[in-house]
Amino acid sequence: MAICIICRKEKHDFNDEHVIPDSIQGYYHIYKVCVNCNSKLGSNIDNTLTNHKFIEFQRHLLNIKGKKGNVPNPLAGTHILKDEPDQKVILDVDAEGKFAPRLLPNIPDFKKEAITDSFTIRIDKKDEKNLDKIVDKILERNGIDKSKIVQTKTYSEAEHPWVQTTLQIDTHNFKAGILKIAYEFAVDKIQEYFEDEQAIIISEILEKADFENLDTKVTFLGSGFDKEVLKPFEHLIEFENNNHYLILFCSKFGLLCFVNLFNTFSIGIKLSEKTSYIQDNLLVGKNDLTEKTFIVYNITELLQSTYTPLTYRFKHWFPNEESVKEFMEMQKDKDFAFYYENDQIPFFDKSGKVVYDNIDNKLILMEKISKGDTKNSMITEYLLDEELYIKMLPSKKLYAVVSVQTEQFRVGKI
Repeated sequence: MAICIICRKEKHDFNDEHVIPDSIQGYYHIYKVCVNCNSKLGSNIDNTLTNHKFIEFQRHLLNIKGKKGNVPNPLAGTHILKDEPDQKVILDVDAEGKFAPRLLPNIPDFKKEAITDSFTIRIDKKDEKNLDKIVDKILERNGIDKSKIVQTKTYSEAEHPWVQTTLQIDTHNFKAGILKIAYEFAVDKIQEYFEDEQAIIISEILEKADFENLDTKVTFLGSGFDKEVLKPFEHLIEFENNNHYLILFCSKFGLLCFVNLFNTFSIGIKLSEKTSYIQDNLLVGKNDLTEKTFIVYNITELLQSTYTPLTYRFKHWFPNEESVKEFMEMQKDKDFAFYYENDQIPFFDKSGKVVYDNIDNKLILMEKISKGDTKNSMITEYLLDEELYIKMLPSKKLYAVVSVQTEQFRVGKI
């Protein structure tokens, strides 16, 4: 038996749980939720996202079908004409996926309007072929003798009317759906997080679908529609697309998770008071709708995907003019390069003995001096506090190093 991460009980049966709902093309699966909780999450929690009007609009635009094979119509329901509030209209979706208005039959209230010699009904042009059936039904429903109807007339009206509608937008309950995504991501990627005090509170909220305590027991950063919360990451992540992004981040405020869905919902969630859960402080999950993949990047992989490889510049100390000229002359050689051992640049002492088999082992101990703008260029200088040398090719001579500068330049986003 294993423990379900939602009800926290030992269970035998576990389902394939989509961390990001399948109906918004989530490709991130875990097997840590029991069958019963999986079913309840789908009905009570995931639906706050998948049935949200903003998500329905995105699914409509991207032609994303639900479990029943249908693309949602976010404007389903009854609306009115802007200039004729008594005329009801629905918005169908045509073969090209565009909204097409259809007038609903406008029938006189025969209890208020007695028939004299005629009456008028209004139907959509698309329903003209059904006019006789519609008239028969009206007559029958109102007890009117059909034999007294002598003639019917039809009139054409202008197409493309202005439709007025009112949409109800949930600004609260959808947070539960995003909270579930953030919680499951953290539990899956940080083993010890499951026992965190805040994790226990969150799992109880999700199990009980406790919408009343969402804002009292959980801290949300932003309204859910404010992209300002993503600014610290926008130089690394391409939010302006239809992908989903999950960002786990350790800060001085605790463990945070930022969730961006379709670039429609953007919100941060405080998952814990603890600040030391993630090595190197950052994990980014990218749910790619085009590639149909979910990939997690640590900070090293993220920088490798968005910046040029790390390069080194060395500031040397030369004992005399002759050494300077010798070095400058060597730079002209086609084989001029740093000396490597085992694919690493080593630091030597003045006798040629290796002190650090990788210069990074020294730099990591040094105080950093940041340069560049940190977004498009990451340039860091390290002032050495001991006498160290590197070898240069092709001569393999030792040259004293005063400082090291590392450089990386941004070339893209994930």
